[in-house]
Amino acid sequence: MFYFRVKAGLHKDGDKTYKKGDVVESNKDLTKLFRGKFVRTIKAETPLSDVATAPKLPQPSKAEDKGEKVKAKSSKSSAKKAEEEMIDVEAEIEEEAKIESEVEAEEAEAELEETATVDLSAYGKDVTDKFSIAKKNEYVVYKKGKFFNVIDPDDGEVLNTEKLLADEVKDFIKAYLKGE
Repeated sequence: MFYFRVKAGLHKDGDKTYKKGDVVESNKDLTKLFRGKFVRTIKAETPLSDVATAPKLPQPSKAEDKGEKVKAKSSKSSAKKAEEEMIDVEAEIEEEAKIESEVEAEEAEAELEETATVDLSAYGKDVTDKFSIAKKNEYVVYKKGKFFNVIDPDDGEVLNTEKLLADEVKDFIKAYLKGE
């Protein structure tokens, strides 16, 4: 069983209507069903809206005995403690939600990076294994027909500006590495 505090507006559940600050009991995670409308909380006997707007307790007169004064103070402090606990729990839940959304964003970004690989199949067949200098320098070599292309796999950039024959690939890579 979960408990949620209404953050804004009204929430109708069957014939019962909850207003901002009221605590709703549910078997479902209302924060996911109604984004931005609820915050998960602990069970509270008094809704936060009632605690925040509760009238001040009458001040005991000097004639009343000390036992009544202690009882009134205890009642006030209990309400205040309950309100502080609610605020602490809400802050903790908000922090957890923030962390969860950051983790979800990081996971989505990692997934996007995984799927955003450059498609090099348009350059023909990968023949990198036949050129050790290309493998050593982390380039890929593709053959289409009788011509070869040397490609930077990180961004898919073709490094050669002219078509290369098989015996020209090794010399091209050496020259490219020297900056020629």
